[in-house]
Amino acid sequence: MGQREQDWRRLVASLLARVRLAGAAFGVYERWQAYRAGALPSVGGDGLPVPPALLQIRVAGSASVGFVQEGRDAAASIRTLLARAAIDLEQLETVLDFGGGCGRIARHWAALHGPEFYACDIDAAAVAWCRRNLAFVNTAVNQLEPPLPYVSESFDLVYAYSVFTHLPERAQRPWIEELSRVIRPGGFLLVTTHGDATLERIVEPELRARYQRGELAVRFARDAGSNLCSAYHPPAFVRGLLAPAFECMGAQHGGMPGFGIQDAYLARKVIRPS
Repeated sequence: MGQREQDWRRLVASLLARVRLAGAAFGVYERWQAYRAGALPSVGGDGLPVPPALLQIRVAGSASVGFVQEGRDAAASIRTLLARAAIDLEQLETVLDFGGGCGRIARHWAALHGPEFYACDIDAAAVAWCRRNLAFVNTAVNQLEPPLPYVSESFDLVYAYSVFTHLPERAQRPWIEELSRVIRPGGFLLVTTHGDATLERIVEPELRARYQRGELAVRFARDAGSNLCSAYHPPAFVRGLLAPAFECMGAQHGGMPGFGIQDAYLARKVIRPS
């Protein structure tokens, strides 16, 4: 998407927000984008079905022949971040793709032996598609607010790619607490955020000022969970968000394949004395 189109979409959405029609209008815009995408491959180079254009758009903001490759790159970056911390993905028992959409990343674990893979999302249509086409992933629908449909201390790793980028501040801490609940003591959380590299996208003076004060800056908070809602995380805010449940093990500020210019944080769940 070009800068001019981004600016146009932001302007139109801002005008619609004033009359509280932004969410409905954005849904129409996504359907129009799906129609405009035209014919796309039905099967990817990995031999697995490719989700339809509308599901791709709800996940990635666009639909293209590069959808599968982008997910492959993101999966490789997850493995890279884990390897830097001496974590062997194959040695883990259970992994959750939180906000997994229509399996953009999860599909690339099909040939991986060892962990049992789970995924959840608020988009029931995306979850239904995964159940039909990615049978090796245990998929479930979750709501916009906690809890998740899992017992406590179920997972060795939870990753959330571009999920907190679409949540308002009131939802961020409850979800970190919920992810802490389902991760085993000493287990890992990997999240991506919009950080300093995305500052130029914050054109509203009041939002830019919030970010520069080290606060979370959120556009269209009413439309939480959709691509319309955009959250921008100063690095210090992220570290404060993760604490005290998690200890940050490392951060990559943009530049990882499949993550675009998003930052990535790997954290370990704190083990409390019994």
